[in-house]
Amino acid sequence: MGGGVQFDLIHEIDYLNYLFGEPLALEKQYRRVSHLEIDSCDYAHYSATYQKFSANITLNYFRRDAKRTLEIVREKDTLL
Repeated sequence: MGGGVQFDLIHEIDYLNYLFGEPLALEKQYRRVSHLEIDSCDYAHYSATYQKFSANITLNYFRRDAKRTLEIVREKDTLL
């Protein structure tokens, strides 16, 4: 049994806390949804609530084109 996506790809949660501090609330969902031959979670979704905004993080092992980016959507633009 492996560690699971929620442990292997944890840096996104670290970045969120570093940039914006601890959220007021954090909802999380861990699932095994792919056909990968592993015995651990391959999908995780987090929804963080802050006083003036929300943040979402989706992690998975099965995305074909590897992507690890941060998008900050503001009123007039989006930062990548």
